[in-house]
Amino acid sequence: MPFMNNPAMYGTRGMLGKTVVYKDWYGRTLIANKPAKRKVISKKQVVTIDKFKHATRFAKLLMKQPGKKALYERGINERQRSAYAVALKDILNDPIIHEIDVKDYNGRAGELIRVRAYDDFMVTAVIVTIMATNGNVVETGQAQPRGKRGLWRFTTTTGLPDAKGLIIMAEARDLSGNTVRTEIGCIIS
Repeated sequence: MPFMNNPAMYGTRGMLGKTVVYKDWYGRTLIANKPAKRKVISKKQVVTIDKFKHATRFAKLLMKQPGKKALYERGINERQRSAYAVALKDILNDPIIHEIDVKDYNGRAGELIRVRAYDDFMVTAVIVTIMATNGNVVETGQAQPRGKRGLWRFTTTTGLPDAKGLIIMAEARDLSGNTVRTEIGCIIS
């Protein structure tokens, strides 16, 4: 480009005369025509725009809370270079429940239900609910994190000697307040 060595033009960005746009692209200044605006925005795009606006507002609020900001600072890496970027990604991504393991559960008190729950930053709580097939809640409580990443354990306190089928529901929450629920059917022998 003819003005690469011109100190007055180096690093120039923005629009000139509403017709030409200067862009910095990998250390080079490029000139392009002004991009045309989209005439129609789809419903899916509107939802995405609204979600991102909400996430940016919420991330800014989190950065004003010293305790939350300090937690998000622990997630800073080469891709996410600030606590704000870590918080924004956390807000935009829900946790994932990978598995509800009921192989050691036979409907008695003191048995384990294991849940594998992941998040891009941190899962803060896993709530396990045991329901009868008619929808009545038999037991609900918070699972405890196990030393391994993503593993949570719930120890039952209620025995069900006559129940044949149950629904086990797990709900995972992350630091930004996102929640996700998954349920499985369980046949007790």
